[in-house]
Amino acid sequence: MRLSVDKQKCTGCETCEIVCAVVHTGEFNPRRANIRVPFTHPLPSVPVICPQCPKPACVGACPENALELNEESGIVALDSTKCNGCGQCVDACRFHAIFLDPEAHKARKCDVCNGSPRCIEFCQKGALSVKQIKPVV
Repeated sequence: MRLSVDKQKCTGCETCEIVCAVVHTGEFNPRRANIRVPFTHPLPSVPVICPQCPKPACVGACPENALELNEESGIVALDSTKCNGCGQCVDACRFHAIFLDPEAHKARKCDVCNGSPRCIEFCQKGALSVKQIKPVV
């Protein structure tokens, strides 16, 4: 599964980013969220969310094996205890969907909140949804 954004509905309000940060860090700090809403003036921005690639370049780029594709769920999981903050996964992601936490100095990416993304609940425009993806075989 992965999060999906309806670009026609999204207003770029950044609520999803703040909810993500609170859920994952307990802080109202969007720079520590697992998703990002980049500033793209004058157009409204939409969240940048990991698409859960079936053959993720980030996994191969990580020298510490901190990223792993769960073949059953299709989710690319990040084990932050293994991450050394080198940023090679950030460079490898062509979607710019992995970020380095400015405080923990470790990678951050959408983990779909283990199947219950809280950001969806708070999106007032209904722009976020969960999409099922085919598992890797």
